[in-house]
Amino acid sequence: MTVEAEVSEADIERVHLGMPVYFTTLGDPDTHHAGQVGAIEPSSTNTNPPVFYNTLFDVPNGKRTLMPQMTAQVYFPMVAKSNVLVMPLAALDFAAQMPHPKGRKPSEGEGKKSPLLTVFVLRNNKPEEREITLGVKNRVSAEVTSGLKQSDEVITGPLDGSANPRP
Repeated sequence: MTVEAEVSEADIERVHLGMPVYFTTLGDPDTHHAGQVGAIEPSSTNTNPPVFYNTLFDVPNGKRTLMPQMTAQVYFPMVAKSNVLVMPLAALDFAAQMPHPKGRKPSEGEGKKSPLLTVFVLRNNKPEEREITLGVKNRVSAEVTSGLKQSDEVITGPLDGSANPRP
């Protein structure tokens, strides 16, 4: 089956022929259907913003579970890494809402390559601030390159109904 996916003009420059692509359907979000980009149509699908370009790829459909016009979420993995420490981005959102010492905002670290960010971890049943550095990230999670260990419990929301985790 050939899949026709609309890719926004903001993202189309990062999509290239032969790159991996996969999608899930609304009815079966746990099954990944994988392929490789086979074509990118040179003209947009509409004339009004937002502008999208059709990207075509083939996937097997031996069980005939995929049907035309199905709703799908398509992913074009830009980077793949394995054996890395990953945390939810919700931890950054939560930490950004908290007051910080010396009036420093959580994203105003001193790192040169990647800015230091602040998260809270649970230590001895109490929140503790940690400065971390992130690597590759997507919409929901990020690779942590420094500042956390695998055993750390990162806080992503209020503890015990409190909006402020500070003791």
